[in-house]
Amino acid sequence: MDYDGDMTQSIGDVMASRSYGEPPDIRRIKDFVKTEIGIVPGVSSNAESYIVRVPSAAAAGALRVGLFRLHKLLATKKRILIRIGQS
Repeated sequence: MDYDGDMTQSIGDVMASRSYGEPPDIRRIKDFVKTEIGIVPGVSSNAESYIVRVPSAAAAGALRVGLFRLHKLLATKKRILIRIGQS
């Protein structure tokens, strides 16, 4: 990136022009859970796993049944963890 001498652009202007979408795997997880149990979960990830947050034990149990299919859909070596709590 070359400096063109124009210091009038603020960091807010630069950052506003960027697009920050969800990673495709997180979108796939949310869509899968929405289709399977009708809840949009909270999803986060780290180097080893995806953490799927659902609001109740009933939702976690229902999701557990489809966990193998979700893992195959993602085709990843990351673990998929289900957490109960605020999503």
